[in-house]
Amino acid sequence: MPTGDQLDAIIKTFAHLEGQGVDIGDDGRELVAHSKWVKESFVKK
Repeated sequence: MPTGDQLDAIIKTFAHLEGQGVDIGDDGRELVAHSKWVKESFVKK
């Protein structure tokens, strides 16, 4: 798997865990929020 795809899978896992009520910590929340911001700001065409 390319590195970018691996990172995306990790972030999706963090987001899923957070959605299930697991405390992913400040760094995890920051990572998920930043990823969401990037995906909303730079939409694939």
